[in-house]
Amino acid sequence: MIAKLPIATRFSLTLVVAILANTALILYFAQHDADRELREEIGRYLAETAQQFSERLDKDMWTRSRELDVLRQVNVFNFSDDIPEIQRAIDALSQAIPSFSWIGFTDPHGLVLASTGRILAGGSLAARPVFTQALDKPFVGDVHDAVLLAKLLPNPTGEAMKFVDLSSPVRDAQGRFLGVLAAHLSWLWVREIEQAYFAPLYEKAGIETLIVSADGVVLLGPPGLLGTRVVLPLLGEARARSPLFRTTRWSDGREYVVGAAYGDGYREYPGLGWTVLVRQPTEVAFAKVRRLRATILGVGLLAALGAMAVAVLVSRHLTSPLRAIVSASDRLARGEIENIPPYFGIPDIEILTKALRNLVDNLKNTTREKDRMEEMAFLDRLTALPNRAAFQRDIQAAAGRAPRKNRAVGILYLDLDDFKPVNDVLGHAAGDIVLQAVAIRLRGSLRQGDAAYRLGGDEFVAMLTVEADVASEDLAAAAARIIEAVNLPLAAGGGTVRVGCSVGGSVWPADSMSIDEVVCFADAALYASKRAGKNVFTRHRALAGEDEGMGG
Repeated sequence: MIAKLPIATRFSLTLVVAILANTALILYFAQHDADRELREEIGRYLAETAQQFSERLDKDMWTRSRELDVLRQVNVFNFSDDIPEIQRAIDALSQAIPSFSWIGFTDPHGLVLASTGRILAGGSLAARPVFTQALDKPFVGDVHDAVLLAKLLPNPTGEAMKFVDLSSPVRDAQGRFLGVLAAHLSWLWVREIEQAYFAPLYEKAGIETLIVSADGVVLLGPPGLLGTRVVLPLLGEARARSPLFRTTRWSDGREYVVGAAYGDGYREYPGLGWTVLVRQPTEVAFAKVRRLRATILGVGLLAALGAMAVAVLVSRHLTSPLRAIVSASDRLARGEIENIPPYFGIPDIEILTKALRNLVDNLKNTTREKDRMEEMAFLDRLTALPNRAAFQRDIQAAAGRAPRKNRAVGILYLDLDDFKPVNDVLGHAAGDIVLQAVAIRLRGSLRQGDAAYRLGGDEFVAMLTVEADVASEDLAAAAARIIEAVNLPLAAGGGTVRVGCSVGGSVWPADSMSIDEVVCFADAALYASKRAGKNVFTRHRALAGEDEGMGG
């Protein structure tokens, strides 16, 4: 049948098939690459979010254990016979450190001598791990139900009360065992961390966070999973290689993209074997992938239809130039050339060539749109600053460039002071105005070549490229400029508000050869600044083993 068709028709049909084949090939590779890159980007984001949460838990737990270790060295505990004075000290500590739901001091036999609100005073902890495990060294116990305190402590939430045990032995100057200083850290502490750092993002994106104990029990997560045991291969994988992400079907029948990070402790705190899981339904996580796939397919099909319409008009006299066009299309599919070469001569051939070139341009535009969407994934929309994912990407690149130019990389972690009252009193709209103004001032305080990022909430970070010989001076000068700029009054919520900022800094490679560890040092220095007061800059000193702070 085809053999009896006119040569022009046969050639037109042949050209149509060639156009469709090349279009399908280009569309396939464009979609395949876009799918793979976006899926990996989404998975990495969830894994990095899990890692951030896990690190925050370990750092906070280390901080709480260090607080208790410092408290046990208070001189009043060296005189165990002065019970009223010990009681007054514990009452003061309970007021100063509200994260501890209960603090108690026992005698060497486990009898509670003094405690928060005198709860359990006179009772015995001799059989409890919080006493037995702290006879020789500090003890951190995994989360558990409140056996003795459930009916004695206030419970505003009405939920089952859970605690993490912290305890440490108390000895006098001669090393004699005087008793145990014990504390119960309320599990609400973990929920507060989740709400403060992740809840707004989760509500928008359908993301859920789970904390799984070492034996697979869900400690924090959706109500339907709390207290249940989950069996997932990625829990074991996370212990061996963390962070990571997998696409997994759960017991509710839904498929999720899951980022996992295993908490292996912080400094001398060994961790409790918790694994943080951050999951998102695939239908939500991969919505961008489906939209991009549809866009590429639609544009490709429209371009192919246009090219086929032109091909029908080609005459039998175009056999030779058409073969050249088909050959160029084949080379384009193999990536040897970037577009169909222009043709000048027979008008019909010129039209066909132009249509094919437009097809390639449209596909390139679609690819550029994909790149733009990927760029948006690294941008904080509220402040127009790069986001946490962009920071994680850029610090690795900066560390790779700096040694070749005798440069160092300075990291400044920032957290706003007095920002919460702005949100509480003036509303979130005013808070957003403050965050946008801080972002502008932060950029204005940096030199050309330095970069500012918003990590989330009122937490920012600046990355500086500095001369290695004067890195500390440059870091301190930048922090001073930032503190001064942020403290300027600004208009928001119909009035004038003022916020400050606490800053922590560290330098790579002076403080550590690991850029990731330098980032952790800067974060830890920030917490030292927050403890020291408002508008304080603290410079981490790796060799000295301490942080050096200066007021703003």
